[in-house]
Amino acid sequence: MNVRYLYLLVAMLFISSVGVAMALQPAPRPMRPVEPEKARAKRSTRDRDDTARRRRQDVRDQRDGRRNIKPRRSDRDRARWQLGVTGKDTDAGVVVERVIANSAASRAGFERDDVIVTVNGYQVGVVDGVLFDLGDELQQQADDNGAVTMLIQNRRNRRLENVRVQLDRAGGFNGPNRTIVTGTVSYRERIALPRRCVLSVELVELNRRGQRIRTVDSRRVAVGTLNTIAFELNYNARDIIPNRRYAVEARIRNDARTIMQNRSTYYVLTDNAPSHVDIRVQP
Repeated sequence: MNVRYLYLLVAMLFISSVGVAMALQPAPRPMRPVEPEKARAKRSTRDRDDTARRRRQDVRDQRDGRRNIKPRRSDRDRARWQLGVTGKDTDAGVVVERVIANSAASRAGFERDDVIVTVNGYQVGVVDGVLFDLGDELQQQADDNGAVTMLIQNRRNRRLENVRVQLDRAGGFNGPNRTIVTGTVSYRERIALPRRCVLSVELVELNRRGQRIRTVDSRRVAVGTLNTIAFELNYNARDIIPNRRYAVEARIRNDARTIMQNRSTYYVLTDNAPSHVDIRVQP
């Protein structure tokens, strides 16, 4: 009898110890469903895109500094503008590879191998390994009339120049409503100009006091040995308001210094004004 009770006691102690051990074990975790390979790849791509987007924003914040930055427009709300170049993104800016004929870039005097450094002071190209697309910056920085100021490194002398550019509306510069103002700019033959002079011609809209409201189109032309220079300005007929006044202004500059400019007002287009003008510039 004693042996039987002893066996029973040992069995009870063993069963109780096993129950205590099982009670002390943590509850098993629920099994996670196996993520399909396509879903994992999609999530990985999304994570990389989010990381790249945060990286671009960090670099943009560093690039923009503490300047007052106007709200970025959505694709739906903003007008679409065209410069008319193809280029290569580099650390120095966007290197122009091709200038489209009759485009805003062509009228502004852009040439192949010019380098576009900034748009309204904002760098374009590759900045700290992050791409800032020229087209996107043009859409964001252009004013309501499509005008921007661009910092250009001239391929001829490697100098930096600020150029005011009137962009074209998307699909506009070759459209059926595109027409031209033609003319010449001349100065007295006895005046000797310094080297590297540039003629700037602008078609502008004026208010009732004769003050400039906006620039409709502009063009830069290198001044050679001739004292008479022909020009051609493009405009969209839909942008010309019949009861407004328009004029052509001309300046000859050497770097940032104005050497000559028109002293008279040369009206064009409206109020029976011609579409061809011969402008005389003076010191």
